[in-house]
Amino acid sequence: MRIIKQLVKENPEALLMEPREDFDQAVVSITTNQEGQVVAVYDEVKIIDVLVDQGMTEDEAWEYFYFNIEGAYMGKNTPVYKKAAPPER
Repeated sequence: MRIIKQLVKENPEALLMEPREDFDQAVVSITTNQEGQVVAVYDEVKIIDVLVDQGMTEDEAWEYFYFNIEGAYMGKNTPVYKKAAPPER
């Protein structure tokens, strides 16, 4: 995946979700965070899809995401998460 290759080139210390073979598909971009580090940008809906594929219900996947993934800070190389757009009215 070109995005991940670029990320590793710019920041070899950038953190990526494991297992990579499942979650790499959820990486949609890279960005520079507030600490000046280039980090991965994950699409939160794609993460939920992976968690559901791994056996969680959608509700379980969202709860897990909010508590264990989005709420986790693992240092200056922690990924960021792209929010889903609200539904159109």
